[in-house]
Amino acid sequence: MLAAIRDIVKNLVPGIYWNAVDERFDIALRMQELENGVCDLLGFILWLSKLLLKSCSPLRDALVVEMVSTTRKGIMEKDTAVLVDGLKKLFDILEAMKLDIANHQIRYLRLYFLDDSIQFEQSYLLDCIAHGWPISRACSWFEESYRHPERVDRFLMFKESVIALMTEEKDVFPATFCHDFDRLRALQRDYRRCVFTAACRRTFEHALRRAGWEGNAPADARNQLLQHIHAIAGNHEANVEKQRHWRSIALEISRGALQLFGLSAVPQEAFQKGTEADLCEAFSPASAVHEEIRCRVRDEIGGMAHAETERIYDKSPRQMLDCLYAEPQTSGGVEEMELSGVSKRVAHLLVLHWK
Repeated sequence: MLAAIRDIVKNLVPGIYWNAVDERFDIALRMQELENGVCDLLGFILWLSKLLLKSCSPLRDALVVEMVSTTRKGIMEKDTAVLVDGLKKLFDILEAMKLDIANHQIRYLRLYFLDDSIQFEQSYLLDCIAHGWPISRACSWFEESYRHPERVDRFLMFKESVIALMTEEKDVFPATFCHDFDRLRALQRDYRRCVFTAACRRTFEHALRRAGWEGNAPADARNQLLQHIHAIAGNHEANVEKQRHWRSIALEISRGALQLFGLSAVPQEAFQKGTEADLCEAFSPASAVHEEIRCRVRDEIGGMAHAETERIYDKSPRQMLDCLYAEPQTSGGVEEMELSGVSKRVAHLLVLHWK
């Protein structure tokens, strides 16, 4: 136990204290003192507490004081159970200090990690390949990107292939994206959300035309309606094919369309059935309308991602991250913000992997 505490303490305190730690944790000497009943355990704990107070976060000071108090009580009352509780508190403090130091290192090394991300990815993957990592599927996927020989822009081909990973609902990704599987799954989910939003907007526009509205719908009314729809859909909005609240969504769309005419009554049955039919067609994976919506959303994300890649291509990883989380210069609507967020993340992923 003493050896374990010594090794942990040496990993947690600065190097200038290591000699003192080795001296105090002279295990052979401490065991002789214990066998002969002359070990100053309280003095040892007090010294260790002062060392921990110098090195640990101020948030842990109360834990150190409590550990000393419990250990002193166990020694003075010769109560083994209380003494064991004091030692347990000591190990709890050491574990908490490990977390503090890890957080401190991450905070101060974060910028270095960002700048080194491309070099790390290259060296990591090369090392994996050298140790027999199977990359045949990744190579096949990459070569499939160039099935059109007349197109020589390889980065453009790579971009289209990555976007296809997001839009084709694939569960298995090329092995070279091993550090980004979760990001790709999140992009797939957010792409479905964009398709859902586009399907609802299309149905709203059709409802307006059936009601006699000419021209485009006011942006404020459209954004307010989409916010209400997302609130109705809840966690199911990401998958239009499994949308359980489509009738409620259709009713909200009909009401939103009629409110532009100053009508707040419940929509007539014929009008509501037309809205439900439009929405059902937009949600149905087998319909041409749904495929058209998916293609349009994919093209919009692709175009915005291409513009974003040109903007960040020559930047460092740290600058790219700043661009990714920068506040938009203009506040767009619900649909525009969704598309912009997805396209930025796609561009970030594209440039990092291409480099």
